[in-house]
Amino acid sequence: MRQNIKRTLSISIVASMLLSNQALLAASLPSGGKFVNDKGGSFGSCGNKCLNISGNDKNNVIAWGGGFNIGEGHTVNFKGDRLGYLNLDFSGKASQLLGTLNGGTNNIFLVNPSGVLVGANGVINANKFVASTNPMNDTQVKEFAEKGKFSSSISSKGDIVNLGNINANEVVLAGNKVENLSGKINGTKGQNGLPNKAYSDSIIIKGNNVYLDGDKLTGKSIDVEVGKEGSFTQHTTDYRNKHNITGGFSYNFSGAGLNNFQRFGYISNANDWKNFADNWNEGISSFRDDFNEFRLTNNIDMENTLVNPVGHTYAFNKNFNGMGYTLSNVLINAGFNYVGLFGQVGQKNINSNIQIGNISLYNLSFDFDDDNLPGFIGSFIGSIKGINNKISNIAINKVGDIKSNKDAGGFIGEIEVYDSVFSNIVLNNIGNILSNGNYAGGFAGNILGSSSTSSLNTIKNITINNITSITTNYLDGGTGGAGGFAGYAQGANISNVTLNKIGDITSSIYAGGFVADLRRTINLDNITLNNIGNITSRLDAGGFIGRRDLRNFQAHNISLNNIGNILSNEGYAGGFAGRISAEYSSHLTNIVISNIGTIKGKLSSNGFAYFDDYDNTSTSTSKNVFENINLYLNNKIENGYLFVKYGDTRATAEGNNINIYYTDEVGTTKATNHKNLQPSSQITNNIDTEKNKFQNFGNVRYDSTNDIFTALENGKTLEFNNDKSIMYAKNSDGSIGDSNSIIKFDAGSNTFKTESIDNDLKEPINKGELGIAGKDFILTDKDYDTNLIEGILGEIVNSHYTIHLKDVDTISIIYTDALSG
Repeated sequence: MRQNIKRTLSISIVASMLLSNQALLAASLPSGGKFVNDKGGSFGSCGNKCLNISGNDKNNVIAWGGGFNIGEGHTVNFKGDRLGYLNLDFSGKASQLLGTLNGGTNNIFLVNPSGVLVGANGVINANKFVASTNPMNDTQVKEFAEKGKFSSSISSKGDIVNLGNINANEVVLAGNKVENLSGKINGTKGQNGLPNKAYSDSIIIKGNNVYLDGDKLTGKSIDVEVGKEGSFTQHTTDYRNKHNITGGFSYNFSGAGLNNFQRFGYISNANDWKNFADNWNEGISSFRDDFNEFRLTNNIDMENTLVNPVGHTYAFNKNFNGMGYTLSNVLINAGFNYVGLFGQVGQKNINSNIQIGNISLYNLSFDFDDDNLPGFIGSFIGSIKGINNKISNIAINKVGDIKSNKDAGGFIGEIEVYDSVFSNIVLNNIGNILSNGNYAGGFAGNILGSSSTSSLNTIKNITINNITSITTNYLDGGTGGAGGFAGYAQGANISNVTLNKIGDITSSIYAGGFVADLRRTINLDNITLNNIGNITSRLDAGGFIGRRDLRNFQAHNISLNNIGNILSNEGYAGGFAGRISAEYSSHLTNIVISNIGTIKGKLSSNGFAYFDDYDNTSTSTSKNVFENINLYLNNKIENGYLFVKYGDTRATAEGNNINIYYTDEVGTTKATNHKNLQPSSQITNNIDTEKNKFQNFGNVRYDSTNDIFTALENGKTLEFNNDKSIMYAKNSDGSIGDSNSIIKFDAGSNTFKTESIDNDLKEPINKGELGIAGKDFILTDKDYDTNLIEGILGEIVNSHYTIHLKDVDTISIIYTDALSG
């Protein structure tokens, strides 16, 4: 019995040398190694800090009981040509590769369930390098030894972090967390193997939590499988450079966690923006599919370098987040059909859920060919289509002339979307807006939404200041119009809008201070206009609307101040609208008009509007309701009424609290020809006195200090800069828009700016570290194959012993000679 105990102790020490961590060696070179392939192999010293490893088989397997580690300044060389080396680390500690691993033309595999760290000074050179934290069983090890077969998958065990340089033509990293944010992965393929021109054939990343910097990856094919979440970022210029190096490459992102995996294209300088546009338009490699969002990371001065619109050839359909930064001195090539910072966004009738915003623009201009103007143009977007899009938190200051052959807008040329939101948008200081085709507007040329009340667009919290002029020159028939806000509008709820200092609005068809041609299903609320130039059209012209035709019209809390002459050469002119269709019911409440120039229409001129049937389809159930209407008139009304004129219609009308204050210059005392719309009061020559008596109509109030009527949402105040060239509605915290606004007015520069927002990029826990800081991954009996370990130990001892590995801490060794004897 004594002899048995002594022998058992001796064998336990041998086992410990193989299976436990040897602290001193772990910091320098691999230790406790044993070849377990058929022909074995050898270890040889190449100096105090160097180890040569030579295998005798095509596929070699080495079990490392003391761990596979390479200390800083140390080197491990795997000898031979095109051999496979499978390194199994059983130490229970993560492998730390802080020095150099030279694999040559060989394929190096490292399996350690506790994790693998490639340090900042770590270098790995091989034909193929695989790091995995998935334990291998005896069958898998034998398949490798016999056939070179090795498969990888996401691990629930240890992590893999690369802080150094992995240079291999094939790279596989498979763990729980896989992080490559500061390290580099390259290959030897490319132009003579030069480091800045080399690439890997294949890079495969598999992890539950994956965090990658694409700037640090250079591969022909990059496959990323995500089990839970993570992030991937890459600068657009680096992407283009990698495309040029590889001749075209591809990312393939997959896995159950893909919806929680951020893929951000970064734009940090002028070259990045140029390549953002060019990469998208040219569709290089898989650029359009590889990112779900593009982001600015700095303020960028484009220095008036000519750039193409993003999406002029293929509609932009991803998210864009400016992060509150400013893009300045932008010169855009206008030689395309869709022109703006973004040319075309989204696709018609596609539920794309595109989100764009959080950006300021300063000093944007276009390079036009006047013989070949774009079809759709806006300072920000040429045309947007689709369903469920959101454009918000955008401030644009100083824009040159905007010209097109179809639709032109200060912000966007054409809107053809449903169930979409445009909010918190400020435009300031825009040149001439011109359309030689259909529509032109201070915000949008054409707003073409749904006529269904279930899918209306929302346009809210819009501020526009200082537009030189808005003009359409469409002479070939059809429809067209120019408006301070939009040339054409249908299918939208439009609210909380202020327009100030808009120059002359001129159209060959319709013209309006707000909208020229207003159609189906429009609801307007809390809108203030101030300091608008002359409004002139061939057909209908109005201080607010040129003409309104068909269906479901609601207008509440509207104030019009200081508008020039309203002239219609061949049609109707009105202080509120030139002509309104009476076929369908409308509800107009809380409206004030103050200080309008001469109103002159060839067919009729009215202080408010002319009503009739366009198509003789009205019925006795059609009803137009007017409630809380105040008109302060001090200039000539030619050939019409102070309030409204009704033409041929069967629609009914109802009026309540209609008040008209006017001077002798108006030239008429007739209020209306409709018996139900007689004013509650009609007073002459006391306009200023009556203004100061004004009692609020809903959200419409009189600001006596600035002599302006305001129509503002509760909680907002109207602000002006010193010379009143800028007007905006401000919240109590100074922001402009709703509670999500990041826009504020900067008095020093007399511009509007977006504030920077927090970066929500998903960062790894314990960035640059393995697992939970300060703790090692603990091996269990599921992290090794007992048959494999027993076989390894069996080669150390002789045949007189039978070895059983019960768990990570218990080895049962039976002296078989004693039992048999």
